[in-house]
Amino acid sequence: MFIILFSGSNETLATDIKIVIDGKDYSSVAKPIIKDNRTLVPLRFITEKLGGEIEWDGINRAVYANKGNKSINLVIDSKLIKFDDRDYIVIDTNPIIYNDFTYVPLRVIAEAFDIGIFYNERTKTVEIDTNKGTTRNKYYDISMNSLSNGEMIKGRTKIDYNIAEKYKSSASYIRLLLVDPDNHVAEVVNQINFVGSSLEYLPYIEHNGDNILVLAVYDVNNNLIAATANSVFVNVDPQISIVELEKNSQFTNKLSLTPETNFSLLKVEYTLYNERTNKETILENKDPYGNTTWYPSFNDRGSHTVIAKAFDLNSNVVSTKEYKINLEVEKKLELSGIKQNSIVNKPIVLNAVRNFDCLETQYILRDIKTKEEKILATLPYGSLKYVPIPNDSGEKEFLVKVKDTSEKYIISNPIRVTIDGKPNLYLNGIGPNEIVLSEGKKIYVDSNVNVKDVKVVIANDEKNIKRILNSNSKELEFLPLTSDSGNWTVYATADYNGKTIKSETIKFKVYTGQTYGPYSISSKENYINFVSNLAKKSNNQLMSKSFKVAQSILETGWGQKVPSDKYTGVKSNNLFGIKSKNDEPYIISITWEVYNGTKYIIDAKFRRYNSAQQSWDDHIKFLLDNDRYNPFEEVMYDPYKASWAIKRCGYATDPMYAIKIIELIQRYNLGYLDEKIF
Repeated sequence: MFIILFSGSNETLATDIKIVIDGKDYSSVAKPIIKDNRTLVPLRFITEKLGGEIEWDGINRAVYANKGNKSINLVIDSKLIKFDDRDYIVIDTNPIIYNDFTYVPLRVIAEAFDIGIFYNERTKTVEIDTNKGTTRNKYYDISMNSLSNGEMIKGRTKIDYNIAEKYKSSASYIRLLLVDPDNHVAEVVNQINFVGSSLEYLPYIEHNGDNILVLAVYDVNNNLIAATANSVFVNVDPQISIVELEKNSQFTNKLSLTPETNFSLLKVEYTLYNERTNKETILENKDPYGNTTWYPSFNDRGSHTVIAKAFDLNSNVVSTKEYKINLEVEKKLELSGIKQNSIVNKPIVLNAVRNFDCLETQYILRDIKTKEEKILATLPYGSLKYVPIPNDSGEKEFLVKVKDTSEKYIISNPIRVTIDGKPNLYLNGIGPNEIVLSEGKKIYVDSNVNVKDVKVVIANDEKNIKRILNSNSKELEFLPLTSDSGNWTVYATADYNGKTIKSETIKFKVYTGQTYGPYSISSKENYINFVSNLAKKSNNQLMSKSFKVAQSILETGWGQKVPSDKYTGVKSNNLFGIKSKNDEPYIISITWEVYNGTKYIIDAKFRRYNSAQQSWDDHIKFLLDNDRYNPFEEVMYDPYKASWAIKRCGYATDPMYAIKIIELIQRYNLGYLDEKIF
């Protein structure tokens, strides 16, 4: 009944509304205001006129008001109200400071002190009658059915809830928030993007103590639709076990380890002690929410004691019990560097992959028809570069033979190939589509036969230029002229027994003009502030801000390595290295390729954004629109779980990617970015 027909969400004086308490007009000293179509009045004035008392907590910006055995506790800008030191309720308009006074919705005062408040539309008067009562009602039709007020939470907890049908059509996602009862600062502890009937709360040890749990429903624009709150006492007695070791004690060739805990954690570490050899193996910085697989060597066989250590946010350690297991490990030998049924017409690198120590390694080529074996090399250990030669042509098998420390020979399974050993030349040092700059390139020519009179032919058909570089050392240098920018080809020729043989022709480009490298989008000292503002202004508030800020620090080197166009210097504003597709605006920057075993640089198109904000929002969209990152999306509200999930999804090849993000979050205390008064 206190809804005033007024448009706008800013605070506005309601000069035409009167305040009357028990028949006495206080309008001149207790001026109401309008906010979000609600009438708000000064709490101190009304409370004291009703014979109550007010206490102000300046540190937490909290107000405590009481009248007899009735009381109300609130925090400025928070929608949480506590009645009678017992019940929490979520209101639809938060208290504010206006002209140095705390203003609250009229209904809150009425329900707190059980007094009658009526709005007279004809006289535009708010009438407060202390002789009448008010029924206290919830603002929203939503409840947490399985959670009692004041309940103790000892660990992983399932929360069943009920949401009225009227909210479901506009609901986009649900959040479970843990709220500090002193200052109402909220932390998202679960988030789902559908309206179901239950969700889970897995507390951190750092949550221990008095808290408020809020279940909140939001629409697609992040507007609150409905919410309910309960006080809880979190009292986690941390427990950890290893799922696989609870069930089995015998393992062969590999050991899978998955932690099971009743609390959320930062990381996990496994210690394995071999009772046969007295060797200790430590698997550090492992995923606390995923599986870690250890492939032991043959020397690691035998009885082990295994312990997992869980680290909380403060790096305190909780350990499992000691597990006694036995590892059986079979000797394994494989040949890598070549695929079954492939054609070998270029040099390859063969490697003996084994899980045991050896005294000798032989690489062998076997004729499929005659079964004749050719020992390519005998080494103590290590890899072998094999170059196909004419005499090896035909259907063959590669295998590796190893002598172990007991002087027993072990042979790998053969890999069948077709060898094309025709006389050939191989170009190294330059790759397909490489961009050669003014400093030039060294070009190396290899052959599978003895050759002489080696020449490298470099040509530009558009300019009708052909240059021939001669060398018998098989190493040449191409140094382009200033006028050489354009499309080129390169190939090598040589004399073999009086005949000319030729290498593969490689297309490349020459550019001798000015080039531009990465640029600084912000000073390093101001970068956190710079990207924090991007996070706050983002059109998607579902992802942890501290995670995104730390990720951008890692991706851009503190904003100092943002790509610009290599040829024009145009700035990309691309904070996450997203490549351009189809007709998207782009800049040209560099990426890496490998040709004939050599790493080289080529040009690639990267997205160009009008602003850093556009890049920020587009990267969020990239992660949410890609099914590959669904596991990340499920935990993106939690910076630590998000760090591990994005690594699990294969976002980066760096095995320390998650740890690096987590260390940035902790070192620079970025967690405050995810905190907000509810």
